[in-house]
Amino acid sequence: MLKFRSKFVQLRNVGFLFLLMMLLTSCALVTQSQITPLTSERFTSLPDNAEIMLTRGDVEQPYVEIAVIDARAIAWSGDFTEVDKHLREKARELGGNAVINIKYEIFFIGSPASPAASAVGTVVKINDS
Repeated sequence: MLKFRSKFVQLRNVGFLFLLMMLLTSCALVTQSQITPLTSERFTSLPDNAEIMLTRGDVEQPYVEIAVIDARAIAWSGDFTEVDKHLREKARELGGNAVINIKYEIFFIGSPASPAASAVGTVVKINDS
């Protein structure tokens, strides 16, 4: 009986280590985004290959504000690549061609060993002039 229990504990530990390894090797996983509409106007979604500009500042061209998006991710490496990808996807869905005034932040969930990332920006439709 003791031998069987010992094998079970070893297998359970291997399963836990495998799960932990999978979580730690993933670069970033967006877990949540919140969209706050800024207009009642609806725009046509853009195709997947449409280029979406991301900027920490404003743009000089005239634009219409569509929504504020807040994307949060577990980011083990502190890399914002997945958060930026998510911002672009949501901007396309909303019909925007840019996300402006982006504010990035790294924070910790529980301990410094659990970093997470957030990005908040405004989805806009830049007018073609």
